[in-house]
Amino acid sequence: MIAASISTELGARFTSQWYLGAPNAFGQVNQWAVSLETVWTDYQGRGVSVGIIDEGFDLTHPDLIDRFNLPLSYDPRDLSTLISILPDNETSRHGTWVAGVLGAHRADGGGMVGVAPGADLAGLYMRFGADGATQLEVADLLRHAKALDVVNMSWGYAESFGDNFDLPWFSEMGEAIDDALATSRGGLGTVFVAAAGNDRQYAPASAALDGDNTNAHNLSNHRGIITVAASDASGAIAPFSTPGASVFITAPGTQIQTTNTGTLGAISRCRFCM
Repeated sequence: MIAASISTELGARFTSQWYLGAPNAFGQVNQWAVSLETVWTDYQGRGVSVGIIDEGFDLTHPDLIDRFNLPLSYDPRDLSTLISILPDNETSRHGTWVAGVLGAHRADGGGMVGVAPGADLAGLYMRFGADGATQLEVADLLRHAKALDVVNMSWGYAESFGDNFDLPWFSEMGEAIDDALATSRGGLGTVFVAAAGNDRQYAPASAALDGDNTNAHNLSNHRGIITVAASDASGAIAPFSTPGASVFITAPGTQIQTTNTGTLGAISRCRFCM
């Protein structure tokens, strides 16, 4: 059970979590933080299943031990064991980063704390890069959203208009999302949350800084998906956060403390939309 005074229970690690309302050395709380101490007194996510479609989940990290509901987790390339959602290799760490932000909590009261430390996490393994998930695998993962209350997607397609649900090879993704929205949670629908992206900056003739817009992607402009942009500690839009009219809300996304793979108890500061 999370104590009423989170800062007392978690000590030094929580003091680094400015974005959740941890006071600084002068006892001041950042006005742009999502202050959760008073919320955690009554609501910690208990009874809520949160699916994370992402790459690799370090089940051995001390802040993530026993945080995953393995029967609800899924790896489309390995159905032989419940622990197949473990990272394929050292570089497959993005899912571990996101899991820490969402639901980290150590039973002994140490470590860091996620936004919903009492929720049931479900890892839905989606691979990135050269051997990344096919469109059919992504659709398969999205179909598993039907069994979950909330699903987080902190990834996206780089090419504008690439994830077009009207295209035959992307249509099953859209159908899976629509089905979960219509039938999950007794007709209330799965709550889908997607990061706006990290492609705000534009420079002429630059492939790396080509700019992007959430309106150009069905995974971030779908009317049933909550698209979240990132802000910094001053309340300004983060310089990398992709813009667009389909952005529904903005939350802290810079200097975020989270769980990392490779080193026991390591902490990584990354760009995130919470």
